[in-house]
Amino acid sequence: IWLVTAWMVHSIAVQLQGRHQAGFWAVLAFATAPVLHVLGIGLLPDTLLMLLTAATMQLTLRMLQTPDADLPNWWFGGAWAVCSGLLA
Repeated sequence: IWLVTAWMVHSIAVQLQGRHQAGFWAVLAFATAPVLHVLGIGLLPDTLLMLLTAATMQLTLRMLQTPDADLPNWWFGGAWAVCSGLLA
């Protein structure tokens, strides 16, 4: 789960900046946060919450880039919000 979250952080940074170097620095900042080392070792509810937060950010970016966001994007966004609310 931690690796998927790191991949999503890289993807979000590349989408925002347009360079792979920004993705590297984003993953480096993500990896050096002390609380994430604890989350990477133990499967805590916060680990899944970090994954859902990154997924929500990526979905929001996709919906902002396309002016006519279709219904499945809204369904996924709602499902991720519900899962995040259940984990919190």
